Amino acid sequence: MLTLAGVNAENLVELAKQTGAKIAQRGETQAVRGPANAVARAIQTALRMLDTAMQEMPLTVDDVIRLGIDGAHDGGGQAEGNAARH
Repeated sequence: MLTLAGVNAENLVELAKQTGAKIAQRGETQAVRGPANAVARAIQTALRMLDTAMQEMPLTVDDVIRLGIDGAHDGGGQAEGNAARH
């Protein structure tokens, strides 16, 4: 979980900053809240972050920014209201 969140949750802070969504972590669960478009962008980027972490690759704030930019170019999925992933 440390790889995904980063030291002092810096990766999750950057994810929130880049998307405008609010990201909360409780144990191994992350909750994403905010406007539907912000939630959709945050979830799309978070899933890319999760894929990177599961491959046991390092994940930095720069990676979070890159994954968000890459996701924006691929087009995003739709999400409404609030979502949680664990």
